[in-house]
Amino acid sequence: MFQFNLKWDQIPPSVKSFSLKMLLLFIVWELLYLWVLFPLRMPDEQLTNITAAGTAHLLSFVFPDNHFYCQSVIEGVPVSIKTIVLVNGIKLIGIADGCNAFELQVIYASILICLQKMHRKTIWYILIGVPLISICNIFRCSIIGWLNITQHLNLSVFAHHYLFKIVMYGLIFLGWVSYTNQTVQYEQH
Repeated sequence: MFQFNLKWDQIPPSVKSFSLKMLLLFIVWELLYLWVLFPLRMPDEQLTNITAAGTAHLLSFVFPDNHFYCQSVIEGVPVSIKTIVLVNGIKLIGIADGCNAFELQVIYASILICLQKMHRKTIWYILIGVPLISICNIFRCSIIGWLNITQHLNLSVFAHHYLFKIVMYGLIFLGWVSYTNQTVQYEQH
């Protein structure tokens, strides 16, 4: 049977540094989010509304003869606030705060911050990557909306729960790989 007997002094310094930074950042972030941002829905409300508005706008180009708009609603027990996209007055897709890509943006930026020393390249990757994650999320929600309009409901459920999670995490992973490759090249020069 495989035994894992790695002692602290055997762990490479870069791995120790990364792990400690991530642990500290995780604790600080969770406290900040749970005690301050979550109760205020900051920036969740804004990101959810931007995602819904972008989805409605994109779908209006694909289906120009239909009227798309957004509306905030309170649903369920326990109560959750969602922004729904409607087409001709009928609910098409609901976007909860958990679907606004904020968590993905935080994960993406956190890993970049903890990987290496902060330098201009890190800041640029964060400034470009975070909005790109939002844009990809708007496309994701729009495709789910398109699948719902075209009555591909089983495919819509599969895409929402599995396919798009793989795609979004894959894109984030590619961003990290690109960053580390660029950082290695930057440090060699």
